[in-house]
Amino acid sequence: MVGYIGKEPTVGNFIKLDAITTSSTNTYNLANGGVAYSPENSRVCLVSLNGVIQSPDTAYTISGSQITFIPSSGTLTNADTIDFIMVYGDVLSIGTPSDNTVSASKLTTDSVITAKVQNDAITTDKINLVSTSSTPSLEAKGDGGSQDGYIQLNCSQNSHGIKLKSPPHSASASYTLTFPTTDGNANEFLKTDGSGVLSFAEAGGGAYTLIKSQTASNSASVEFKNGVSSVVLDSTYCHYFVIGYDVVSQTDDKNLQIQFSTDAGSSYITSGYDTIINRIRSDLANSNQTATDCAMLLNSFGNNASAQKGDFKFELFNPAGTLKTSYFFNGTCIDHQGRVGHMNGGGIYETNGDVDAIKIFFNSGNIVSGIFKLYGLTGA
Repeated sequence: MVGYIGKEPTVGNFIKLDAITTSSTNTYNLANGGVAYSPENSRVCLVSLNGVIQSPDTAYTISGSQITFIPSSGTLTNADTIDFIMVYGDVLSIGTPSDNTVSASKLTTDSVITAKVQNDAITTDKINLVSTSSTPSLEAKGDGGSQDGYIQLNCSQNSHGIKLKSPPHSASASYTLTFPTTDGNANEFLKTDGSGVLSFAEAGGGAYTLIKSQTASNSASVEFKNGVSSVVLDSTYCHYFVIGYDVVSQTDDKNLQIQFSTDAGSSYITSGYDTIINRIRSDLANSNQTATDCAMLLNSFGNNASAQKGDFKFELFNPAGTLKTSYFFNGTCIDHQGRVGHMNGGGIYETNGDVDAIKIFFNSGNIVSGIFKLYGLTGA
C-alpha cells in the first residue's frame, strides 16, 4: 500500500441499496435504483436492522439479489425496520477513476475496441502512416467473399468520389506500379515498361506508337537517342519512322540530312552509307544521285520561312538487328528559287551494328523551325 500524508484517498464502488419494507418473511429482494442488484457476498455489505448493525453470515446471508435474515425471534414482522443496506465495493471494483488518472500502461492489449471509438474521432494529427520494405502503410482489404479491396477519394463535400480498385481474386495479381517523377505534359498518358515502372508518353494512333515529338527552334540539329528523354530506339519496335514538317533552313540552298549513331549519340557516323536518291523538280530538271555520308538527303531548301519549307518521312527497319540496317525516305520542299522538288530514295548502312540514335540536320546552318516525330511499330 502506498503511504499518504494526510487523509488517504477513498476509492471504491459505494452503493446504498433501495429501502425495504418488512413483512412476515425473512427473505427480501435487493435493488439499486429499482434494478435488481447482486452483491458479491454478504461481507461487502453493511446492514442495519432495528438500529443494530448485523453480522454477515451470522445474522444474514446473501444469495444473488436476495438477502435472508436470521433473527433470534425466528421470523421478521412488519414491526421490524431494515434501516439501511450499504454495499462497500464489489470484488476488484475500484469505482470510477478521476479524470486523467488512467495511463496507457494500465490498458491491456486489445482493451480498446471498435465500438468504443467514435466515428470520425481519428484526426489527421493522429495518423502517421509509414511503409517498410515488407509492410504497406495502408492496406484496403476485401471482404473475404466477392468484394475486392478499394480506396475512395472524395470531393470536398464528400458527396462524390472515385475508387481505385484491386483486380479480382481470380487474377492472382500481385504487382507494384511506380509513378513517374514528374507530372508529364498535356495530352500524354501513363505507360509501363513491363516491370511496373510508369512514365508519361505521347499518345499514338493506329498500329504505330508515337514515341517522341520535338520542335526545332533555331536548332543545330534534332536528335532521337535511345534512353534519353523517353526515347525508345532499340529492339522494342521492328520498324521506326520519323516525320518532319514545316522544316525551314537558316541558310539558303542547303541540304537536310540524317545520320546514324551506334553509341547512343556520343558520335555520329559520317561514312559507310549506300544511299540512292531520285529527284523530281517542277521545272522537269530531274536527276539521280548517291550519297555515302548520310542516310537521307533532301537538297536545296530555301530559307524564306513564309514561302520555302520542306516535309519528309524517313523509315528505318530493325535498327537493333545484327545485320545491315536498311532505310528509305521521301520528301518535298520548296527550294531557294521557289521551285517544288520531290525526292525519294533509300539505302543500306554497310556496317553491321546496333543503330540507337539518329540526327537530323542541315549541312550548314541551323533548323529555324520544324516539328519532328518518332514512331514505332511493334514486331510480331
